[in-house]
Amino acid sequence: MPPETWAAPSSPSSPPRPPRSARFDPAAEPADLAPLFDGASALFLHAAAVGEHGDAALAATREGGVRHVVKLSSGIIGKGADETNPIHVMHADLEERVRRSGLAPTFLRPNAFATNSFQWADRIRAGDTVRGPFAGALTAPIHEADIASVAARALLDDGHRGRPPPHGAPPR
Repeated sequence: MPPETWAAPSSPSSPPRPPRSARFDPAAEPADLAPLFDGASALFLHAAAVGEHGDAALAATREGGVRHVVKLSSGIIGKGADETNPIHVMHADLEERVRRSGLAPTFLRPNAFATNSFQWADRIRAGDTVRGPFAGALTAPIHEADIASVAARALLDDGHRGRPPPHGAPPR
């Protein structure tokens, strides 16, 4: 099934309307995809939605009137990261494509998602011990609803457009 792209209302003062869902065809020309974004000023972007076709998707959104991209990235991006890690490569590449697109970027970089802990549920219920490679590591899992709230705020609030990522992570 092709990925979906969601378009947000053009401004916080716009009357509420349901988000539009558009199927992204990576083989299409950006000009043919631009009407999918008509009336939208912001885009929520996930790497899985565009795969290797980030430039084409970003060109189509820009041609369709989008001016701001909120990209769900990863906390793996930052100082001292293993830049050979496939997750780092995927997110760093798409972040760079967003920067080059001319669209105002906002990068969300959460670390551990709360639902990832469900992977241990069966073992815990069975009374087993859960072991990990870094026993002393501390994490602060983030609930996905909180990530969604931040994404919605970034989409609808101009104050986040083009600002550098927090925590001293330098733009690439």
